[in-house]
Amino acid sequence: MSLYDSYESCQPQLYTKFGANAWFETLYGYLGLRYFPIERRLIDTSRYVELSPENNGSYSYEFASIIRDVGSTFGSLLDVLVKNVVGKKGDFDIRDYIKFIVDQVKDADKIGLQLRAYFTHRYVFPFENVSQTPPTLEWWTTYNNLKHSDFDNFRQGCLIHAVNGLASLATLCVLMDRDGAFSSRTELFYEVGYYSPLDKVKAYRF
Repeated sequence: MSLYDSYESCQPQLYTKFGANAWFETLYGYLGLRYFPIERRLIDTSRYVELSPENNGSYSYEFASIIRDVGSTFGSLLDVLVKNVVGKKGDFDIRDYIKFIVDQVKDADKIGLQLRAYFTHRYVFPFENVSQTPPTLEWWTTYNNLKHSDFDNFRQGCLIHAVNGLASLATLCVLMDRDGAFSSRTELFYEVGYYSPLDKVKAYRF
């Protein structure tokens, strides 16, 4: 039995708005080059730690490394988007990134995606807290903590933050993807979009 009554793809909203710009095509190419190797690394960790909610708190050097690479890619991507779309100059931070996502993506906080896994609790909502006060991305906070001191914060390098971080990149891939190529290439996620009823689906989050 399906856990939801309806599903609607989030569609390539960013491509529709900005895809005619040369910088956008270059940026999407960059995202593809970074995303798929990181995804493969996370999949490979399942040989040792099952990709299961029961292991969300499991931490390792590799999970921390994946989080750092996801954070670097996410920050680089949003820097270019904010710079070219908003026109803001100077240094950007997570507040600029979240504002861009909220302003440019329809109901970003409601977008979910599914892990290709056999267990029921496989739903991920990477941007669900971007509309709260204050807005947050917990995996990004972890990324910054690891970047500043891996020695002090290595236990934060755990599976749940690696999954949520990568899910954020996967969602951006779909939002920027002109022809649906991402959905046919990803081995980890599927059905990136809006689920209803949302509360019922969130009860089965990863």
